[in-house]
Amino acid sequence: PKLGYKPKDVIAGNLLGLSLQVKDYNKMAAEQNKKEADKRLQEVKKRFAGIRNSYRKLRNRYFYEDDEYIIRPARSAEEIVMEGRILHHCVGGDSYLRKHNDGQTYILMLRFAKEPEIPYITVEIERDTHRLIQWYGAHDRKPDKEHMQKWLDDYVGHLKQKDTEAKQRAQSVA
Repeated sequence: PKLGYKPKDVIAGNLLGLSLQVKDYNKMAAEQNKKEADKRLQEVKKRFAGIRNSYRKLRNRYFYEDDEYIIRPARSAEEIVMEGRILHHCVGGDSYLRKHNDGQTYILMLRFAKEPEIPYITVEIERDTHRLIQWYGAHDRKPDKEHMQKWLDDYVGHLKQKDTEAKQRAQSVA
């Protein structure tokens, strides 16, 4: 693609020409990155459709909120990919998508209750035992580590209690 500068601008060190060259290159690179990002979102939407299809069922099991936080399962593969991009960590990779899609582990989104659509922490949890596999905020960091670990441990306790109550109801019906 033409970048809109003349070789003499660069050779002569024409600062205006050089700044245009960099500006044009940055614009072209951003457009290419957006095309690739959009293509990736369409690809994962098709390949990992099970994530979207299982959302309602998983929401009933994993959604929880208190005055401070909300935690819920990912709504779609595209949301998981965007979570990884926004928080600059690897959750959007195929291995996480495949495990969630196949029901081995689940990706949960933890948010501030006042900002439920803004990514804060991403959690990977084991399906059968509810064991926390990992959790990270932006740039693979653990914000407010001690407080958040305790909150997540309490959340896992809540999940296990719900499972116990569901088993007891099932036994009393049988």
